[in-house]
Amino acid sequence: MSGQEKLPRETISMNLNITWASSTHILLSQLTRYKVINLSSMHLHFILFSGDLLVWLTLAAILLTS
Repeated sequence: MSGQEKLPRETISMNLNITWASSTHILLSQLTRYKVINLSSMHLHFILFSGDLLVWLTLAAILLTS
């Protein structure tokens, strides 16, 4: 018997989602810091987070129906 317990699939999915979301935030802040994104950053934020919301809702729907 091993001392390792398997994580439930939902926990793993949630962790991956959180990791993905924070990577997006980090990338965006790096780009903003180095002036790659300047005046259009607010517009880009809006697009990214609208997209994020869509992805989150899709993932939630998939998890709930599986």
